[in-house]
Amino acid sequence: MFIKQLKYDFMFSAKTFFAMFAGILALTFFVSIADFLPNDMLEIMRILIVGVGGAAVAIASYLQILIFYQRSFFGPEGYLMLTLPVSRGKLLASKFITTFVWFLFMLILIPIMVFIIEPPTVQTVWEVIREIVTGQFVAGLITNMLLPAFVLIALLFFTITLANSVVFGKKVHGVVAGIVSAALHFFYIFGLARLSQRSFATERIYGSHDGFEWSFYADVPLVGIEYGRIAIGEGIREFVDIFSIAYTVGVAILVIATTMHLLKKRIALR
Repeated sequence: MFIKQLKYDFMFSAKTFFAMFAGILALTFFVSIADFLPNDMLEIMRILIVGVGGAAVAIASYLQILIFYQRSFFGPEGYLMLTLPVSRGKLLASKFITTFVWFLFMLILIPIMVFIIEPPTVQTVWEVIREIVTGQFVAGLITNMLLPAFVLIALLFFTITLANSVVFGKKVHGVVAGIVSAALHFFYIFGLARLSQRSFATERIYGSHDGFEWSFYADVPLVGIEYGRIAIGEGIREFVDIFSIAYTVGVAILVIATTMHLLKKRIALR
């Protein structure tokens, strides 16, 4: 039954997400072949499409996830869904898997937009592929993108669930849920920033180019198990931060557990 529910969630959300992604790609392709525009204007348009378009994809995807979760859990479909022989934990897991897959589509869409506007050479493609298959890229993607995205999706689900819950005998107002959510977002990002700033040492960095030499002082992260960082490359920033990963996973577990409690005990369907 869980597989059927997952299939339904993908079918329920696919039309909206595919339409949004297709529209953005069509606009990107149109700008890439718009030779009738002046060169200066065309270059500005391409920059705007990549910059503003990338931000629009992220924001629109976030809003679509919000609408999808609200409608499927707390809209008219929610009555039917909660009568299915599937636990609420599995229903929530289905929503997580669905939205996370769309998030991955969003990540893939942004470089596609860049490639459409500025077609890469064969050498560039091979360089990108070689960079992607490295352990450093994969570790960076997981720790810096996928895990934080998982927490942000969990916080979004928590916010919507809280806004549809009864606490202390009264339904939580949407404004109150928004304030709680903003506070949780702030403390999560603040805690992550504080963790990333720990255990640094000031070192003198040397460099040279075309016979010109320079040096400057910079704060360099201390890498080693004792500092909670595991080196995965030779660069000063090529490491996996164990403490940050543990913090992110801990926040995700806490938020999901709270959301599950609200779903089981507190939700108030319209």
